[in-house]
Amino acid sequence: MPSSTSPSACSPAPWLTDAARLLDRTPEALATELVATMFRGGALVLRDGCLHAAADHTPVVAESLGVPYPRA
Repeated sequence: MPSSTSPSACSPAPWLTDAARLLDRTPEALATELVATMFRGGALVLRDGCLHAAADHTPVVAESLGVPYPRA
């Protein structure tokens, strides 16, 4: 992975902080490991200095968003 790509540039999301605590890692170490693994596996690509998902994006049809959410 390019050294200029640093996942620690953003504040960690709550799920990342929780997952890191459960795995006995810092959020920065876990983010670095996740990004490096996704990059090595081909799930992420570097284009113009930015990380992007390797898979093509397929937009969701607007009508499918009108489905009511289940009630709790």
